[in-house]
Amino acid sequence: MQQPEALPRRTLQELRAIHRLDQTVHDIIVEGISDKTIIDWFLEASRKQNFEVYEVSRFEVDPQLVVSYGLQDNNRGRVIAIAYHLAQSFQGNIRVTCIADRDFDLVLDIEIRNRLLLLTDYVCMLMYTFNERTLNKFLRLRVRRFSKPARRALQDITAMLQSLFAIRLANHLLELGLQPVDWRRSCGFGDGRPEFDISDYIARYLNKNRRPAERERFVAKVRECEARGHADPRFQIRGHDFIAVLIWYVSQHPGFRAFARVPEETVEQELLTCLELQDLAQETLFQQLLTRV
Repeated sequence: MQQPEALPRRTLQELRAIHRLDQTVHDIIVEGISDKTIIDWFLEASRKQNFEVYEVSRFEVDPQLVVSYGLQDNNRGRVIAIAYHLAQSFQGNIRVTCIADRDFDLVLDIEIRNRLLLLTDYVCMLMYTFNERTLNKFLRLRVRRFSKPARRALQDITAMLQSLFAIRLANHLLELGLQPVDWRRSCGFGDGRPEFDISDYIARYLNKNRRPAERERFVAKVRECEARGHADPRFQIRGHDFIAVLIWYVSQHPGFRAFARVPEETVEQELLTCLELQDLAQETLFQQLLTRV
């Protein structure tokens, strides 16, 4: 079957021109498809009209523009760069909202201020699914006959997820550019819960990246990152780690080994369908969005 042609990407110049001529539609620019799915559904369910949600990949964003704002040239950096660029281009009102993940900014006490930019309440958009109500609905409807309640499952995997986040944060702060290795090889499953050997993982992580001499400095930085702990784990967990670890965790239980073959994208989509409108409406990001659109 012939694949449909990709839609042409819009330039920032075209975006500026459109909003100088037409202020009836509110454009919302997000990082990826999961963000678009959540925002689209939330606003439609909240009976909002005259808005469009776009993935940032729909726009041509010059990498030099992104770097000029001190940002990384990735989806998050592009979304924030568009917010900066449009805010500078329009002194008055413009019906555009850019939404980006907070990422490491929460634990590093970094605050980005821009009138066109909204940030997720937690590390990323997927962290809105990291709660008892959403996970309980997922386990009941998707992982039927799974014996553990959502509260126990979240308790079992949280420490491991925070360790993986601390390792990523240490890599970021030390600017080592290390590529991750498979965390499953450093995992066991005893007494019905994960046993993550962080020392083994760090050793394999550094060896794979040919940086074993960095071990002492890296371990010290990881401990420093772990000490930045917060009462709410959603400030220190990466969404895609959550999905991957959840799949592995479920598959370790008798009768659920086949769950290991479920694609991460499928679990992500199914978790998103378990979100409740009233829960999102209590979150700051979504409250701010309702006042804008």
